[in-house]
Amino acid sequence: GALVVSVPSFRQDLKLEIDLIEEVVRVYGYDRLPSTMPSIVGHPTRIGLERRLSGLARDTLISLGMDEVITYSLVSRDDLTWLGAKDEGGVISIRNPLSTEQETMRRSFIPGMLRTAAWNLNRREKAIRIFEVGKVYYKEGGRFMEEDTLSMALAGDRSYGWHRREKVTFFDIKGTVKTLLERIGIAEPSFRPGDLPGFLTGEAASIKIDKERIGFFGKVRPEVLEKFDIESDLFVCELSLKKLLPYFRAEKRFHQIPRFPSVQRDISIVARKDISYEEAVAVMREAGGELIVDIELFDQYFGPQVPPGHRSLSYSIEYRAKDRTLTDEEVNRLHSKVCDGLIQKLQVKIR
Repeated sequence: GALVVSVPSFRQDLKLEIDLIEEVVRVYGYDRLPSTMPSIVGHPTRIGLERRLSGLARDTLISLGMDEVITYSLVSRDDLTWLGAKDEGGVISIRNPLSTEQETMRRSFIPGMLRTAAWNLNRREKAIRIFEVGKVYYKEGGRFMEEDTLSMALAGDRSYGWHRREKVTFFDIKGTVKTLLERIGIAEPSFRPGDLPGFLTGEAASIKIDKERIGFFGKVRPEVLEKFDIESDLFVCELSLKKLLPYFRAEKRFHQIPRFPSVQRDISIVARKDISYEEAVAVMREAGGELIVDIELFDQYFGPQVPPGHRSLSYSIEYRAKDRTLTDEEVNRLHSKVCDGLIQKLQVKIR
C-alpha cells in the first residue's frame, strides 16, 4: 500500500507528506470531502495563574490610559543606592560588566522607570503614565532568585475634562493602585504611611494585605529626581505579583443590582494628623454596620482654620438597606451614631 512519489523540480513547495496529501485533495476536490467536526483535546488549564494575573494587570493599566515600557535588566550600582540596596543585601553583581551602567541585575524597576520618565520629559512629553511587568533578581540564602513584579510611574499633566489639565498628585497614583487591586479581586487593601528610602515623608505608603507588605508607592524626593535630571514631580509604585498571586481571584464575580435606593450624607471632621484614613473608616463602618455601602474621602484641608497638628477630612457616606428604602429618620439616627463613634473613639471634632 505504499506510494512512491517523485516531485518535479518546478514544484519546490512540495516538501513534506502533508504537502502531498493537500495536493491529492486539491485535485480530488475539497467540496467532495464529507464535513466532520475535528476532535478537540481538552486542556483543564490553558494559561497558568501567573500569566493570567500579569495579563489582567496589563489590560487594566492600559485601560486606564497607561503605556507599557520595557527597561534593561542590568543597571548601574549607583542607581540602587537610593533604594538602600547593598551587595550584602541581596544585589546580584556582574563579574565582567560591559560598562558601569550594567554592573548589577535589577533589584527594582524604579531606576529604569526614572530613566524612561526623564528621557520623555526632557523631550517635552507633558504626560508620563508608564508601567512595566517583568522580573527582578536578588540573592537569598546563597541562591539566585527572580520574582514577578509590576511597577508604574506618573508625572507631568493629566487631563481634566476636554479643556483643562492639572498636575498629577499622590492621589492619582493611589487611585491607580486601588483600581488595579480591585480588578484583581482585592477590595480593601491597606495603605500605611511610612518613611521609605527615596520618597518624601508624608507622601509615601506601604501596601499591605492581611498585614503582608506587597508593595509601596509615593512621591520621589527632589534630590533623587535631580540625579536623574527630572524637574517635574514624579510618583512611582512597585508591586510584587508573586505576593499578590495567593489573593488573585480568577473567577468572574457578579453582584445583584440594588432594588432599593441609597442615601448619601457628608461628614467633615478635624482630626490629629496621626489618625489614618483606615482608622476613621473602620470606626464609621463599625458604627454603621451593613447599612454603610461605601465611604469615600473627597477632601483634605490644612489651613489657619485648623489647629496645629490637625487636618480637616471630609467623607461621603452612602447608606442603603437590602430589604427596604431607608427613611430620613433612620438615616439621621444612623449618621448620628457614626459621628458619636468618631468623637468617642478618635477624639475628633465634627465641623
